[in-house]
Amino acid sequence: MSNYWEDASLNLHFTSKADCSLDANAATKYKVKANVPETYVTDLQKDLIALGYMEDKDGNKDGYFGGGTKRAVGRFQRHALRRFRMLSDKTRVDLPDADLWKGSETGSVDPSTAKEIRRWIDKKWTVPVGAYKLEPLDQGGKMREDAKKAWDAIVKAVTDAGGILEGPYGDTLRGLAKTSKSGTSSYSLHYCGRAVDINQGFYGKRYFAKKDVVGSDTFWNLYCKTDKQDGTQGTEFKKGDFKYFVFYNETESDIPKGYYLDLTGMIQASGEFSRIKAQSGWDDSAKEKSARYNKTEWWHFYYSKDVQKTFQDELELIGFDEKTIRAKGWATDAELDHAPG
Repeated sequence: MSNYWEDASLNLHFTSKADCSLDANAATKYKVKANVPETYVTDLQKDLIALGYMEDKDGNKDGYFGGGTKRAVGRFQRHALRRFRMLSDKTRVDLPDADLWKGSETGSVDPSTAKEIRRWIDKKWTVPVGAYKLEPLDQGGKMREDAKKAWDAIVKAVTDAGGILEGPYGDTLRGLAKTSKSGTSSYSLHYCGRAVDINQGFYGKRYFAKKDVVGSDTFWNLYCKTDKQDGTQGTEFKKGDFKYFVFYNETESDIPKGYYLDLTGMIQASGEFSRIKAQSGWDDSAKEKSARYNKTEWWHFYYSKDVQKTFQDELELIGFDEKTIRAKGWATDAELDHAPG
């Protein structure tokens, strides 16, 4: 008996029901003709189950390389392209460059993918659930450990320069439950431990936002009045230098005279945190006022380093497995595979 990972011409795939890989088990079960040797597909499916990429049930080890198997293979390939691995005991292992897989995400199993699957089996690596810990912020809430480290550095830099990024924050890590609240994304990076809503209570006192239109999108450049107003901190703005947006009455007004930090610039300077654009409809006067305000997002920043392709990938990194995510409201493959954000 031969093994699928030893076949130099291997091409297990699904394009359509008329063009897919079927082994001996599928031939018996579905009364079709096998087109790959022995139990290649069944053995692959068992390996994907062992790695945590498919649920252990009969329909997932039937020898038919269908859409579910293709999705599992694609997820595996995406994860294999990362630098880190997770052992079955939840220990994280970071690989040197020489050990990184050099394949690509195709959803099909070629010899390279097959060998990498077997390497994971041999090394006892599994689907990477919990690769990043969640840690509390000094200002309140929680973030992913790498996001927290980057955010703490930003808070210190802003504070040292005479600005403020104190809490309480409006939102950081959001509880895992799908929401339909107006102005809230069901795929928000708040679920993933990457996002922070800074303290809106400082607006009009220390914070002032200038509208920044980029193409058809609206962003905000946020300025923070410095602790000292004697010229030793920040940059001076005179009244009339630019207009800031007054959200409560949706007008623009002259920035008050004083010394300011470019808060948006400082947050984004590290290349690790970014602002987000206002949601569509934020300025639609036909909509209810509070809903419009919720869509402005002037307070929202997120950890932008290595954002994953899918919402499921992001949630797995902070400890939620597929079964849990589905039970919390993201029940379909399309929802799991949706881009985060």
